Amino acid sequence: MRRRTESQEGPGQDSFLDIVANLVGILIILVMVVGARAKDALIEAAPVQEAVAEQAVDEIDIKTPQRAAQDLEKNINDLDQRLQRQGNEIAYRQKERDTMLVLIKKIEHRIEEQAQTLDEADRETYQVRSELAAATHAYEDLKRTREAIKTAVVPPTVVRHLPTPMAKTVFGKELHLRLQAGRLVFVPLEEFAEQLKANARSVLERARNQDEITDMMGPLDGFRMRFTFRRTTRVGSIGGSTVSQVRFELDKFELIPVTEYLGEPLAQALQPGSEFQELLRLYDPNKTTVTVWTYPDSFQEFRQLKDELFRRGYLTASRPLPEGQLIGGSPRGTHSAAQ
Repeated sequence: MRRRTESQEGPGQDSFLDIVANLVGILIILVMVVGARAKDALIEAAPVQEAVAEQAVDEIDIKTPQRAAQDLEKNINDLDQRLQRQGNEIAYRQKERDTMLVLIKKIEHRIEEQAQTLDEADRETYQVRSELAAATHAYEDLKRTREAIKTAVVPPTVVRHLPTPMAKTVFGKELHLRLQAGRLVFVPLEEFAEQLKANARSVLERARNQDEITDMMGPLDGFRMRFTFRRTTRVGSIGGSTVSQVRFELDKFELIPVTEYLGEPLAQALQPGSEFQELLRLYDPNKTTVTVWTYPDSFQEFRQLKDELFRRGYLTASRPLPEGQLIGGSPRGTHSAAQ
């Protein structure tokens, strides 16, 4: 019984499988055909899209220069119109100028003709009138100038004068000051001289085997002293015999400021309570001469300082110095002359 049943069901299943296989095959073929057609369609559409894109780019590239060219042409036209208007204006003004020149020439010509028709007396009258008109014009100018001078305010010129006694050489107590760049500072020249005398022996002991020695002292009140001693030989006669004497003498000295700006401005120094005013309290005006070492940039300030010292009763001596030269001296120098 079983064998019969299997023989009856077998052919139906095979037919069903064949149908399914055929359907699958047909679907595969359809898929391949559709894919091939889609590929062909894409290949055909690509040139069209490229053409459209190129056309769009061409339109953009063409439209932009066209607009620029149109704008440029418009600007050129505007400039041409402006130039034309200016040319017309210039031509019009030129015509006006030419017309005025023609009129002036005609008037001058008429004046010349009338002058030629005048007799000798009329010509003299005409000449006199012309000269009178010129003289009248000059007189009016002088009159206006005179009135302007009268009304102008001219500041009075003040000439200051100080009594100038005969100068005399200073041998007493001397106060040294320096005026440079408008600043006044005390110069300790006398104090350095005292120190130099006190230390001269020790300096000379160091120079026994030398013909010349240079050394420094200070600082003192903002200055250093650089000095030089030199060996000298003097020949004399004692009791009919020749005697030579060898000794060291001061050759020269210079005061070197330790800083560029020393002292105080003169305007401040002349005020009560300043360092300069306190310094003057230590010196009797009846026994002291003030020597001012002055540089070219402070000559005006020296006049003010001299006025103040004269008011206080001090004699003043001036020592002008060229720019760059230090305060110094030597035994071959001169004394100050006070007034």
